[in-house]
Amino acid sequence: MNLIPKDPHEFSSGAYWRKFFEQVNCPFEWYGNATEYQRLFIALKPDSKILQVGCGNSKLENDMYAKGYTNIHSIDINEQVIAEKKKAALPGLTYAVADITNFDCEDNIFDGIVDKGTFDALCPTDDAKFYPTVDAMFRNCMRVLKPNGKYFIITLGQDQNLLSLEAIFHHRRDFGFIVHRVDIPDKNNVNGTLPAVLFEITKLNKAFPPEIPISLYYINSPGDKPVRMDTEKIAYELNRRRHMCMFFSMCKKPLKAPAMIDINDDDNRLRWRFWVVDGPYDTIYTLAFIVISPEAKILPDFYNVCPDTFQTFRKQVNSDRVVLAEQQQGVNYGNHDAISRELEEISANFMTKDCSPGSSVSYISTDTGEKSVLYVGKSEEVGDFEVHNAFLDKTTTLRRLIFKNTPTVIQSDCLVKQKDENDENYSIVDTLNINSDYQAAMAAGLAFRYGSIEALVSKELDITIIGIGGGTLPTFLHTVFKKFKLTCIELIPEFFEMAAKYFDYPYKDERVKSIVMDGLEWLKDDTNPKVDVLCIDVGTDSASVSYPPPEFNTTQVLCKYKERIHERGLLIVNIFISDEVKFYELLSKFQAVFDYIVIGEFGSNHILVASQYTFTPRKQYPSRVLGGLPPEHRILAGKICEFVPLHIPKKYRIPKIHSVEKQKEKKEKAKERQKKSNSREKEQRKKEAIKRQVSKDDCEGAPQDELADAVAAGCNISGSSKGSGAPKISYAAMASKSLTHTTPTALPKTETPDVPQAPVAKPDDAQVQTKPDPVKKHH
Repeated sequence: MNLIPKDPHEFSSGAYWRKFFEQVNCPFEWYGNATEYQRLFIALKPDSKILQVGCGNSKLENDMYAKGYTNIHSIDINEQVIAEKKKAALPGLTYAVADITNFDCEDNIFDGIVDKGTFDALCPTDDAKFYPTVDAMFRNCMRVLKPNGKYFIITLGQDQNLLSLEAIFHHRRDFGFIVHRVDIPDKNNVNGTLPAVLFEITKLNKAFPPEIPISLYYINSPGDKPVRMDTEKIAYELNRRRHMCMFFSMCKKPLKAPAMIDINDDDNRLRWRFWVVDGPYDTIYTLAFIVISPEAKILPDFYNVCPDTFQTFRKQVNSDRVVLAEQQQGVNYGNHDAISRELEEISANFMTKDCSPGSSVSYISTDTGEKSVLYVGKSEEVGDFEVHNAFLDKTTTLRRLIFKNTPTVIQSDCLVKQKDENDENYSIVDTLNINSDYQAAMAAGLAFRYGSIEALVSKELDITIIGIGGGTLPTFLHTVFKKFKLTCIELIPEFFEMAAKYFDYPYKDERVKSIVMDGLEWLKDDTNPKVDVLCIDVGTDSASVSYPPPEFNTTQVLCKYKERIHERGLLIVNIFISDEVKFYELLSKFQAVFDYIVIGEFGSNHILVASQYTFTPRKQYPSRVLGGLPPEHRILAGKICEFVPLHIPKKYRIPKIHSVEKQKEKKEKAKERQKKSNSREKEQRKKEAIKRQVSKDDCEGAPQDELADAVAAGCNISGSSKGSGAPKISYAAMASKSLTHTTPTALPKTETPDVPQAPVAKPDDAQVQTKPDPVKKHH
């Protein structure tokens, strides 16, 4: 028997409960313990005479007894249950088999009545056939209850419960009605919170006058004042809360697909929209929040277009589960600390049982707290863009470049620090700190040529960067590595001056060359000199974010990458592609063009380092060594170990693509191999022909070299034996075909201009014979 029947109508059946108690012979609590309902102990005095309706095998009376309530009479229709209860009855606790719908008892004798689940069992649906039974129960309860007595109903508070109460009590004016919200937490954190409700009905000494309207009151949480509401409004509040509890209960297990829920504030206005995204794991250990401001909020249609965007956000914070918290326009959230506290309070609802209370919860946002817009611009290539300072807290300010058509993608950001604590209006960019995780990884990729970050300091490298945005990457490289020469190529001319003014980009420095040009045109121009390092950090100008854009990902362009760098040069590419198929297709193209590739995952971005020459072994940075490095070197050294050799699933691989020179070299080697193979085959045919067609006796008087050549080539050769006194013999007919089926007789006569005809051989003369074929018979 299942505890929960398939048909809810069975809850009202006595047969169901008989089977239930036969199977469940131990205390069973449907709606938690009595201690969860503190209002019971506030409204009822310990010496109150209490009736428990439909006690079942619950321990409610025992829990109340432990609180000092020693005068409790419990009834139930099941004889077995009552018999078991009487065996373990405590002093003052009495039990009886009785039906509350036909309860034979005096009027006005109980100070309080407690019903835990009986109302729900008698009214499982909104079917009108249950109303007479419920009406009979309420009439008997109100009859035996003293004036000013309390009638408590512990229920789920579903629609049918409220509707039946309204139908029964709408004509009565001798009661007061309060609805209490009660959350029953799951102590094991497996099933989530149970959304229980406590109905408190007070039997009045005197009925309300007709001119005073009957009202219901709702208390959202203990300590709140009752709020007057109608039945419809209370039903809405209870349904909304029940939906939340069901959602959070679902979150106690790994989710197969992203799930969304809206949370309203006290004024019933939308405050948060939460998207819960899990990785492909059977167990969820870590949880992280990403706060998305109204300006940077991602609309649902964007999620539908790019479903993998969810996983991109999760990978960005390196967490098993990520909760995207969308803020709403016009709602005051306070500063970053206030947001953190608010999310911390509800974070337990999103945790599974495996997320221990000590699990760290991080809060990341494209824009949290206040911000100050510094610059607004517009270009044909990317549309509207802006530079602003985002004040994360009192000590942390980030300066960011944002494109309005991709507001969730931070194009560039850097840490801004106060130059003088007494001068709040003046701030400088910390050029020794590279705030972007993926840009730090791009800079760290340089170590694959020289092995360590320290070795790069003394090197003179020519580096070309296509796509600078706010210029944070070239600015960092220029500041840290004093001998680097940088060529920065950017399509949007306004970006150079904007980067110089707001991100301290070294626009006019002699070691930095700034070129306004399409990066593709620069790659195709064969007159450009080769460089030591080529960095590609360009993206699309549409809401469908892709780095690099499709036009930079063709095989022809990838070959141009290889042509633009030296033999031992490096290519470093920032890749941000949410579609798995397109992502691996691009990696396969790189693998087909370049011989050596490593790749690292940094948040939602992947950094690829490629070369035609083997990489220098990387230096290992243990903690003690890492801690001794300068901060600007430590940032890069921590990224080196995160790169791994490129591995592509077999279904995405494509054939290797070679350069023109290598293709020619490959063809020459193939010809040479074919030539050697033909030569070996020819020699083998000679040997087999000699072994198969000519015996040693047959060839006694013939030179072996000439004979072998004659047999292999099939030509007519005349020769004489070297033996003394041997007659001259003609070898013209010794080709393999003519020897195959000849009889063992003397050779036929042949005429040559120089050699006289030989006499017919006698039986004892030397003869050239063919041995009988061991398989075939002579014709």
